[in-house]
Amino acid sequence: MTTATSALTTPGQIAANLPGILGFYPHDSLVLVTFTSTSPTDCYSLGPVLRIDLDDLRMLPELAQVVEDIDPDMVFGFLVTTRPEEEINEIIDALVHMSHIGMLDLDLAWVVGEILTGEPVTIGYGSPRLLADLDPAWSRDVVAPVSGARAMEPLLAQGTLPDLTREEAQEHFRHGTPHHDADGCEQLTSFALGRARDLSPMDYPALAADLRLLIDEARDVPLDDLLAEEDVLLTTATLLGTLELRDLIIEDVLRAPETGGQLMLAVARTFTGVIRHNALCIHALCMVRLQLTMRTTHALLAALEEDPTHMLSRLLIAPAQCGKFEFMLASVREGSRIVRAQHGVEDPPRKWGWAG
Repeated sequence: MTTATSALTTPGQIAANLPGILGFYPHDSLVLVTFTSTSPTDCYSLGPVLRIDLDDLRMLPELAQVVEDIDPDMVFGFLVTTRPEEEINEIIDALVHMSHIGMLDLDLAWVVGEILTGEPVTIGYGSPRLLADLDPAWSRDVVAPVSGARAMEPLLAQGTLPDLTREEAQEHFRHGTPHHDADGCEQLTSFALGRARDLSPMDYPALAADLRLLIDEARDVPLDDLLAEEDVLLTTATLLGTLELRDLIIEDVLRAPETGGQLMLAVARTFTGVIRHNALCIHALCMVRLQLTMRTTHALLAALEEDPTHMLSRLLIAPAQCGKFEFMLASVREGSRIVRAQHGVEDPPRKWGWAG
């Protein structure tokens, strides 16, 4: 689930933006796209986008509840599948039934085989009120050029593209490094946690300054190379070993989101437990700063799947699922600044070129 801002005027354009919004190409999926009215104009602002596997339609009531919590003014659906027409009709019948009994808020839905440029997009469902006045161009359309979709721009700016599948998107957040086996990762984690517990609050200002220098030195270093920098990773992991240290450094990491996010990902792949989950959360926040919100929810879910009790992940997932990414980011940064002020940690001078 994620959000994006685009000027979209046809179902084919909306469909073309889905890979950029989700961060991967949806297959055999139901995608719900929410919109909010922007008074006093007749335009709608694109809101959270939700996706579910067609094999998991038993979870549709839960998805419908999320839509209700978002409270959008309009909801479009895209049934992305190459299943036989008979199966597609059965799915549409289920959507119609849920909509008629008030369980699912859905205004219009289209069927498209794959999100590929030029692929036909055909209306599959619509409320009678909307179907009566529907422009024929909205009944049958084609997917607009995917490579030129507005939602693709943040990915292209980072030199990347949407993943081909959801599984590939989740692979970014797997645990594992070629430089250490499972036992080695556990030993590093135990050592970092011990160091974190031994640190004195008197050391916090110097630790924050050291981290800023470390981030500067890590600029433009590829992820694969960072994974080999044991000293760098161990120093960073130590600062993720306690709640107070984690909150202390969040602001510094977010001021260099590209390098900081890369560093957090390297730590998350190398360390385990609370250090890994803290790193995934801060990486998720860095992705918001880079407008790569399609990666944010995946990172948070990776942490929660391993530890449903991890508090920061739990606090962040709720606003992320409602598309309130800027609120989430502002709240965490304010918390970090409060902790920093308590320990006399000042923000870095702007001459260093760090983003605000």
